[in-house]
Amino acid sequence: MRRWSLARQLFVVQTVLLTVVVLAVGAIAFALERSRDRSHAEAQVLRAAQSIAADPVVMAGVAGSDPTAALQPYALWTMATVGADFIVIMTPDGIRWTHANPDVIGGRYLGTIEPAVAGGTVVEQYTGTLGPSVRAVAPVIVDGQVVALVSVGITLERLWTQLVRTLPTLALLLAGVLAIAATGAWWVARQVRRRTRDAAIGEIENALAAQEAVLQSLKEGLVALDDHGRIRWVNPAARTLLGLHGEDIGRPVAGTALQGTLAALLVSGRAAVDEPHLVGDTVLIVNQRSVRWGGRSFGTVATLRDHTELRSATDELASTKAFADSLAAQSHETANRLHTMVMLIETGRPEEALRYATEQIELSQRVTDEVTGQVDHPVLAALLIGKAAQAEERGAALDLRVEVELAGITGWLPDSDIVTVVGNLLDNAIEASTAGVTDQDVARVRLTLTGGPGELGIVVEDNGPGIPDEDLEHVRERGWSTKGPRHGSGRGIGLALVDRATRRYHGTLQIDRGEWGGARFTVHLPAPAVAPARVTGPAQVSVTRT
Repeated sequence: MRRWSLARQLFVVQTVLLTVVVLAVGAIAFALERSRDRSHAEAQVLRAAQSIAADPVVMAGVAGSDPTAALQPYALWTMATVGADFIVIMTPDGIRWTHANPDVIGGRYLGTIEPAVAGGTVVEQYTGTLGPSVRAVAPVIVDGQVVALVSVGITLERLWTQLVRTLPTLALLLAGVLAIAATGAWWVARQVRRRTRDAAIGEIENALAAQEAVLQSLKEGLVALDDHGRIRWVNPAARTLLGLHGEDIGRPVAGTALQGTLAALLVSGRAAVDEPHLVGDTVLIVNQRSVRWGGRSFGTVATLRDHTELRSATDELASTKAFADSLAAQSHETANRLHTMVMLIETGRPEEALRYATEQIELSQRVTDEVTGQVDHPVLAALLIGKAAQAEERGAALDLRVEVELAGITGWLPDSDIVTVVGNLLDNAIEASTAGVTDQDVARVRLTLTGGPGELGIVVEDNGPGIPDEDLEHVRERGWSTKGPRHGSGRGIGLALVDRATRRYHGTLQIDRGEWGGARFTVHLPAPAVAPARVTGPAQVSVTRT
């Protein structure tokens, strides 16, 4: 079971204490209100009794021959007027002339009357025929003689009902006070939680130990900076990659030996994803993001990885993908050829089957020899063999022209990038040429590779319908396709990838109409002085309308 955090303990203790205090205050307030209501009722019934005793109507009724008949209507009317539960007018001996319950008229009054008989007043709580009540008794004095007594009372039930009516207001007030107090406790606990990250003391200790172990064991470099650009900590891998030392902890980046674009990135604090930066003779892939907790910024964290390892992995992946595409493209045609040979044999024509098989083997070998003879780049050659098979399968002719020594580009152009550019351009051209020609025409695609030791030019053109002039400005946008959105979200990505790869090498991408009337894409990739930069914006695109 997880231990409570310091912030939670503080909040719970404060809330419990505040609740106890508020409830105690509420109980005291309720008791005071009850006492005040009783005192108010005692004063009310005493004033009423004295006022009724001095009323000439009462004096006249007492002096009459039938006091009950004269005073009962008056008593009932006055009882309703003053808000009393009963008004009893009686003889000095306590025999009732009036009462709220006519059945008890003529009976003896229940309560203390002796001080009133002596000319004084009585205020008491007594249980009579209507139950417990607060009552007052005052004498009716005529010519110095006590000729009658008047008792006015309010039952405790009525007082309790009146008191209960105030409870919602009191409860609402107490709830408001408790809510304000709890909000204050929550705010205090929240500040503690921010600074302790809602952890218990043991968890904080364990987290610090685990963090140190992780930092020491990470193969990637890790650098943390505060909001002012000071280095908070670095792990051993980062110290090795950046040449930092223990005394650099706490210093601004500008105060260390770190310079160049990486230093500018760390100081800026901006987000970065897989950005290459040159540090000495090493190209590092850098990711950086800000660290926020509870709405507060705690600086940035950057991870560093040697680009050599990444390049090796991506080149291997690109090579594998190129060979896989080649095999996949040829598998369809191979299945058709095998089916043809089987049917020739089954129909009793083995000589023609042998001749057909020999021709197909020679044709496949001829295509392979032609490609490998011109392209001295294994991955690109494998890609082009596969694309040639795809083109043949779809009824298109692929023309290859190589005017550059491709072996020279392996030092600066990764396999993944050349596969991205050439593969996507050829895919688009094959699809466009086969979709835009008539039965009498032949779908044609041409790939021309030019350049020198420090550059590479790639020209792909087809005899398809081309790209409408109004769409030339949009072809490089991710998600745009000549087939429109109805063909699904997977469309319109290939050329965007070409555009991004071109941009990384500060190259150019030109789109116009070729000599066959279809689209022509011309890519120029110069060898970079340092590792190509990762970009997210569009490439430099030149559009020619003819």
